[in-house]
Amino acid sequence: MTMSYRIITDSGCDFPNDMYAQLNLTMVPLSVEFQGSVTDDKNDDSLKQIYDGLRAGESAKTSAVNPSRWTQAMEAPLAAGEDVLVMAFSSGLSTTYQSAVIAAEELREKYPERKLYVVDTLAASMGQGLLVYLAVRQRDQGKSIEEVRDWTEAHKLQLCHQFTVDDVLIIPSWEDVKPEDEDKLIIHIDPGTAFGTGMHETTQLCIRQLKKYVEPGMKILDVGCGSGILGMLALKFGAGYSVGTDLDPCAIDATHENMAVNGIARDQYEVMIGNIIDDKAVQDKVGYGQYDIVAANI
Repeated sequence: MTMSYRIITDSGCDFPNDMYAQLNLTMVPLSVEFQGSVTDDKNDDSLKQIYDGLRAGESAKTSAVNPSRWTQAMEAPLAAGEDVLVMAFSSGLSTTYQSAVIAAEELREKYPERKLYVVDTLAASMGQGLLVYLAVRQRDQGKSIEEVRDWTEAHKLQLCHQFTVDDVLIIPSWEDVKPEDEDKLIIHIDPGTAFGTGMHETTQLCIRQLKKYVEPGMKILDVGCGSGILGMLALKFGAGYSVGTDLDPCAIDATHENMAVNGIARDQYEVMIGNIIDDKAVQDKVGYGQYDIVAANI
C-alpha cells in the first residue's frame, strides 16, 4: 500500500529532471546567477554552459531556496489534505534547510491538522539524492511519514561522499583510499558537523585558487573558516601558517579535529571566534598587514 503524503526536496540532490515525476517528488530549485542572469538550478544543458564558463575563469553565484519558495511548495499539498516531509540540502553548505524550517513553522500554524516535518539531510548532490531515493522507496513500501522521517534521521550519517577537486580527493576519515587514487592529495573531512565538507561549488573554487596562488611559507587568513578546510589545504599546498576566524564556537573543535586527522600540527595554525568585520579585539588579535592571502568563503 502506498502512503499518501508528499516528499519535497530541492535541486541540491542533482536528479535528472524527469526523475522527480517518476518518483512522485516535488523539487524546489536553488538559483544560479551567471553572466548577469538569474535562473533556476536545473540538471540540464544550461549547467554545461555554466561549468564551461567557470573553467574559463568566469564567476557564478548560487542562492539558497528562500522561505517564500518553500512556503509555495509546501502549502499546495497541505491545502489539498496531504502531509509533507521535506528533505533539504545540508545545513552545513547552504541556508536552504533553515529557510525550510522558517516556512514550516508558519505553515504549521495555518494547517494544524496536517503533519509537516523538515529533515536536514547533511548531504548534497547524489549523497542527498540517494537519501531521498531511499526515503521514496520506504514511502512506496507503505511506511508512514513518521517512519520514513525517523529512518532518514537514523541513516543519513551512514552515507559516504567521495569527491575530487582536480587532484585533491576529499573523503570521510573511515573510507579507504582506492589504489587508483593513491597519487592524489588525500583530505579527510567527516560529515555530520555544522560545517561543510568542501563539496560546495564556492569552496571548490576557493580550493583551486589557493592551489594556484599559495607559495611556500605564505601566511594565510581564512575568514569564516568553518571546518578549517581552506586553511588546511593552504598548509598542504605549502603555506607556512594559517589563521582562521568564525562566528560559530563549534568552528574551534571542528577545525582542531580536522587538522589533527590530516596531520596538521597545532603550531601550524590558529583558530579564533569573533566577528573580524567590526570587532576590534578580533582584528587586533588577527593582526594587520601580515597576510599573503585572505580567503573568505562566506
